[in-house]
Amino acid sequence: MIKRYKKNEIENLVKILKNDGVISVQTDTVFGICARINSEIAHDKLITIKNRSIKKSFPVMCANEEQIKSIAIVNDVAKKLIKSFMPGPITLVLKKNKDLPEYVTNGKDTIAIRMATSETIKKLILELGSPIFMTSANQSGEPTCNSLDEIEEMCPNLDGIMEGNVIFSKGSTIIDCSSDDIKILREGPITIEQINEIVNYIPKISKIMCFAKLTDNNLHRLKSECNESGKCVLYYAYENNKIDDNKPYLKNDEVYLERIDIPIIAVAGM
Repeated sequence: MIKRYKKNEIENLVKILKNDGVISVQTDTVFGICARINSEIAHDKLITIKNRSIKKSFPVMCANEEQIKSIAIVNDVAKKLIKSFMPGPITLVLKKNKDLPEYVTNGKDTIAIRMATSETIKKLILELGSPIFMTSANQSGEPTCNSLDEIEEMCPNLDGIMEGNVIFSKGSTIIDCSSDDIKILREGPITIEQINEIVNYIPKISKIMCFAKLTDNNLHRLKSECNESGKCVLYYAYENNKIDDNKPYLKNDEVYLERIDIPIIAVAGM
């Protein structure tokens, strides 16, 4: 049986991590398992416990923005997202710091980063003196564990488990900020609408599913369908590639309607 620790037993969990151990903790989104990033031994142990391909790198959780900047390059867009949504259920993919050991990202030039959302995890990281690899509590490719008992069953070689519960039970929103054009890799608790308010994210169209002539009644109907389904979106083409509700430019007076995997607000310059 894996020993379980209360949230006020941080010192014991820090000691395990300093000794290259792997533990389970609760993030705001899912149950996770973690190890310190400044130990290749701990990294390799996490791979074994997770049964994860060595080709896949682990996300990293930091205590604060200072730690993020110590391991990654934070561009202007990332700064805005950090200020607006961190700490929170969001992961940013950034260019890694050139001095970061290669094993941390498995040779990739990018790193996925979150900021600790609870004071408990933040304290754990600060007392450890290092960011931590943070990945979902499961075997690679399997559903994420939803209870401490499931974690113990799926990951029997853990060195300890922190007791507690998660808030969202849904993976974080993932945004790739490693280039000039950001990409939403996964929508989670933070929506594309919220992101768009901060960085004017404009997604690209994949394919057109149908067309509709623009009339007041039809426009209202299509908007209603989009809102109710959560899966389809009304697209407008605007002049100068800018969203401008007061000055739409609609080619051939057509409204483009598309079905995709995630809801999106609007697209410019079709």
